[in-house]
Amino acid sequence: MRKDYHDTQLKVAAVVRTALDDLKNKFGPIPEEDDNTWFPFLIDLLTVGTLLAVGPFFNNFLKTLPYIRKAAQRGGVTVRIPI
Repeated sequence: MRKDYHDTQLKVAAVVRTALDDLKNKFGPIPEEDDNTWFPFLIDLLTVGTLLAVGPFFNNFLKTLPYIRKAAQRGGVTVRIPI
């Protein structure tokens, strides 16, 4: 009788153990998503760095254009934006 009781306890423990593992896998916490905050920061750095590096070259190129030279001699460049 004692052996049957002990064997039954082992069988129940094995079933409960597998059921608990299955329950944990189904209803466990959802893992956190990867943290990608570095990516927008990297894009911002590249954008600002590009503007800082290319900006002076672009300004020098604009100064060589005939329209800008003539406008600078007349007293400045004005841009009219139609509203």
